[in-house]
Amino acid sequence: MVSCPGEVVSRIASEGLREAVKRKINREPSGDEMAHFLSGSTLSGETASFGDAGFWSRVRMATKRQAVHLGVRWAWRGGELLVESRGQRNRPVATDSNSRSQLIQRLRCAAQDEFLTILINKPDQGKVAKLSTLTPVSNAFIRDGSFTRFADWRFIHRARLGVLPLNGAIRWGSGDKRCRVCGYQLESVPHVLCHCMHHSNAMQQRHNAVMDRLAKAGSRLGTPRVNCRVEGVAEDMAALRPDLVWRDERSRKIVIVDVTVPFENGAEAFDNARGEKEEKYRPLAEALRAMGYQVKLEAFIVGALGSWDPKNERVLKTLGVSRFYAGLMRRLMVADTIRWSRDIYVEHVSGIRQFTLPSGAPSN
Repeated sequence: MVSCPGEVVSRIASEGLREAVKRKINREPSGDEMAHFLSGSTLSGETASFGDAGFWSRVRMATKRQAVHLGVRWAWRGGELLVESRGQRNRPVATDSNSRSQLIQRLRCAAQDEFLTILINKPDQGKVAKLSTLTPVSNAFIRDGSFTRFADWRFIHRARLGVLPLNGAIRWGSGDKRCRVCGYQLESVPHVLCHCMHHSNAMQQRHNAVMDRLAKAGSRLGTPRVNCRVEGVAEDMAALRPDLVWRDERSRKIVIVDVTVPFENGAEAFDNARGEKEEKYRPLAEALRAMGYQVKLEAFIVGALGSWDPKNERVLKTLGVSRFYAGLMRRLMVADTIRWSRDIYVEHVSGIRQFTLPSGAPSN
């Protein structure tokens, strides 16, 4: 109210605040003293009684409560009261009379950052959040549910927090924690979604869902060779079969992209997965460069629980994917990955297959 554009309202509010602080300290307050009063600081000469028990006292208590999580405090600067709060990267941001309309949004963002920090700092439940919060597309389905089934919605939040009812998720007692399907020593979410070989076909289909969309998106470079050895290299590299290879003999350029769907097991999961792919195909890239080709080697990563790797953007740029289609494709890839992971989990715990394999695909 003290920054209200209406002169009458602003004057009444300012006089009310000044009078409240004056009764508290028994003298005419300065601007800094009014700011310190609203921030909950103890003023010089402040009395324990005869204070204002009305509106400004409630403002003071509200500020003290929000100071803990949002860093809210009042300041006197330039002849007016400002509200300071925690901004991006914990940098303080000040809201004055000219930006008063942004105050609620800034406080909301500060609250989001505070609770996100609390979640990420949790040793177990924060692992996936370290990656799923890197880009908005990883959580785009939360707002409107686009491309997401109700079954996926019920699955994904528990899976990201690691609280699915699996044997390895039980943190008390001495019950059997082994995988109910393959007998592995710990039945955890990462094991079920990415390592239990009973579901290898479904994992391959999850991988292919991402790969197929990427192959279509790169049509500007031509038709890629899919999961084939690269022609012209030595026989000792015959085992290296990248997912997608675009080859242009006229310009002597080759783009190699390998898709991987790792589990989001902490902040380094994507970097580790990318490093493994680059290390695997580095000899192939070097051999092609020795033959006179310009080689671009990239890994394309989508987490098993729908986390989008920000470094995928350079792959989309290399493939010349349009901005409009890239926006749609990101959301579709995230939704496809979540859907397949949910189907893998449900089959694991129920024994009932949730999908139909395409013709020609081997069954487990």
